[in-house]
Amino acid sequence: MSTPKRTSNFSREEESLLIRLVNKYKDVIECRKTDAVTNSSKAKTWNMIAKEFNSGAVTYRDSKTLKNKYDNIKKRSKKKFSQEKCSLFATGGGASKTVHFTDIDEQVKDILGVRIEGHPSTYDDDMIVCDIPENATCRDFIEEYEITSEETQEVQNSDKENQEVSHLEGPEASSHQAEEGSKLNTSHLCTLKSSALRTPEDKENQIAHRLEGPESSRHQTRDWSKLSTSLLRTPKSSALRTAEVKTDCSKKRGAICTKMEKWVESKKSLEDSKEKCLLDEFEMKKQLLMKENKKKLEIMQLEYEERKKREDEVHNIKMEMLNMEKQYLLNKYKI
Repeated sequence: MSTPKRTSNFSREEESLLIRLVNKYKDVIECRKTDAVTNSSKAKTWNMIAKEFNSGAVTYRDSKTLKNKYDNIKKRSKKKFSQEKCSLFATGGGASKTVHFTDIDEQVKDILGVRIEGHPSTYDDDMIVCDIPENATCRDFIEEYEITSEETQEVQNSDKENQEVSHLEGPEASSHQAEEGSKLNTSHLCTLKSSALRTPEDKENQIAHRLEGPESSRHQTRDWSKLSTSLLRTPKSSALRTAEVKTDCSKKRGAICTKMEKWVESKKSLEDSKEKCLLDEFEMKKQLLMKENKKKLEIMQLEYEERKKREDEVHNIKMEMLNMEKQYLLNKYKI
């Protein structure tokens, strides 16, 4: 039996042509269904792809060869994207390994979509992302979140200070200051957003602290000699605090202790009675077994005696018969 002759390898142009044809019929080829109707439509589609491929190619390829080649290209592309992802998340330091992608790999990525890279995880960390547009201003943000004038005064003061510093340092520093100002604007917007989402009690405490003035906070000193671990604990929020009800705990504890002692005593007496019942049951079973064994032994002894007696009688009868037969023979032949 002659083996089929091996065809030549696919060239880069043939691979590109195959990927373009698959992209044309990707809705059928990459369908995840496996029923009979879908499989037959896939087979027909591969025959159409083979017909179009052979009309513009030099080497003839059947539909089975094209399908196997497309599967191999997919495996190769998936392996490349997987290596890139592993190198990005690898530990140990150093630069990540560069993976070279071709146009065919990019086309396979467009065909497979999410199946080649996977969905990005939305729960990788606890960072809260603030969706702030690039051209947003403080006024738009204030109107959106209804920020009070006391909270906006800080942003305006910081903007004035930045402008004064830029005038003093000259034109070269002003350009650098403008770039920094855009970053500060975004950071101020984030702080304003966080302050706008605070509770009314936190806002009242912040306003009271501002009314006292910065000088009072500067001259306040803390006595660190009486430092304890309780100072490091975060105070409980006012929303979680409950009204403390003062009750006479000693009486309740005494009543509970007496009830517990009674319960322990009753439990102990119950366990003792259970143990006694088990011992009595064991003794009764022991006596019954002894009586049963004794009766069995008596019955076996009687059976043995009866059997021995019968065997003796049978033996005596046989002996008598043999003697009678012997006597008969002697008399017959007169020996």
